[in-house]
Amino acid sequence: MPLDAYREQIDQIDQQLVELFNKRAQLAREIGLIKQKSGGHVYVPAREEAVYRHLVESNPGPLPEASLRNIYREIFSACRSLENKQIICYLGPPGSFTEEAARRQFGSSVEYVPVPNIAAVFTEVAARRADYGVVPIENSTVGGIADTLDRFACTDVNICGEVLLAVHLCLMAKCNIDQITHVYSKPEAFAQCQEWLARNIPRAKQCEAESTSQAAELVKREPGASAIAHHGAAAIYDLTVLAESIEDNPENATKFFVLGCCFGGPTGDDRTSIMISIKHHAGSLYDALMPFKRHNVNLTKIESRPNRLRKWEYFFFIDLDGHCEDENVQRAMAELNETTQVMQILGCYPKAHQQY
Repeated sequence: MPLDAYREQIDQIDQQLVELFNKRAQLAREIGLIKQKSGGHVYVPAREEAVYRHLVESNPGPLPEASLRNIYREIFSACRSLENKQIICYLGPPGSFTEEAARRQFGSSVEYVPVPNIAAVFTEVAARRADYGVVPIENSTVGGIADTLDRFACTDVNICGEVLLAVHLCLMAKCNIDQITHVYSKPEAFAQCQEWLARNIPRAKQCEAESTSQAAELVKREPGASAIAHHGAAAIYDLTVLAESIEDNPENATKFFVLGCCFGGPTGDDRTSIMISIKHHAGSLYDALMPFKRHNVNLTKIESRPNRLRKWEYFFFIDLDGHCEDENVQRAMAELNETTQVMQILGCYPKAHQQY
């Protein structure tokens, strides 16, 4: 077939796609009107994940799963914007890994608002000044993000989604590497590239920043300064990338939580996050965990953080497989509630299987 004939077919398909996209958008708008009347939410992670899974299962190729998800992420984003323009708050400034995670989740058709620290993300969502917020929760190399865990104990927000992002760190500056006297970044980023720093700039002072993008922002104003940050931050803050992928573990990745004021229904492949506190006596943690074993609920993480209001007391943060509406999870939670001082469901959300 001649090249022009192929192009003509593509043009015809594109026209059909435009018509179908607009039909889909009109249906989304109608759904939005129904939601407004009933008090429903524009962003429904369980529904979107169900659509993703159906598309992946019915996809004959040659488009790979990742490409199909990327295309439909933007379709979802555009359709949601017709229902209501959403404000997404994230740990900034622009150029942070958290911004990338937010864009991977919500697409281009929303308003992104950077804030200076993790506490501010929680505050903006709790005050309804942002529809959703995105914060880092755990890194595969250095573990949980303490600032995020601590905010759950004092802020009324829920987890309604998670995002997995491969994290490749870069050293950037406005000077040569042999002129660097100090490095800015988040403590977690320093921990992810300790070996590289020890080998290459062992005498450089490490200076803490609220985020990797704030580190890059600080560098442009200081002689001898450098930053460990996302590659994209170099272009935003007019810096030169001196070294790429300096993380010690090439499989380095970070999990992010999507924060909102509610969480959705089950998808069949979910995770639930809870927070508990227990009494101080022998075997109390054992007693608290036994209901999960009895009801065949798999725990994927347990982590403790100090209770800031009561010294030497702790909150335990637990992730488990399943949704709080699942029968076995409900039974385990009911028994757990009898053995704890505090038991709070932080969120139920679809598991993130794709890593960006």
